[in-house]
Amino acid sequence: MSYESDQPDDGGIVTYWTTKLQKAADALKPWREAAERAESDYFDDRKDGKRQLFNVFYSTVNTLQARLYSKDPVPDVRRRFDGQGPEAAAAKEAAQMLERAIAYTLDTTDFTPDAQRAV
Repeated sequence: MSYESDQPDDGGIVTYWTTKLQKAADALKPWREAAERAESDYFDDRKDGKRQLFNVFYSTVNTLQARLYSKDPVPDVRRRFDGQGPEAAAAKEAAQMLERAIAYTLDTTDFTPDAQRAV
């Protein structure tokens, strides 16, 4: 079904998109509620005003983050199949070129903050 056939002809485009947005919000509601609960636990936000003395979730997450990402990765690009002949030599050169390109990109861009946010 194409976009044109979904769109009403009577000028009800606002109703059309409002309905689409509402369906999307309803579909994502359980995920958003779970994310809000996890965020509340992480920051120890309680409705009753009591605070935990030690937030285990925070320390666990930060410990795991340090273990998962401690330094920039070192690229390792290899040929899939070993062989002989001109094709194997070309594949070796291509793998070496890709490895050097990735290493150069890691060295010249600000990769670390993005990787830490992703972890």
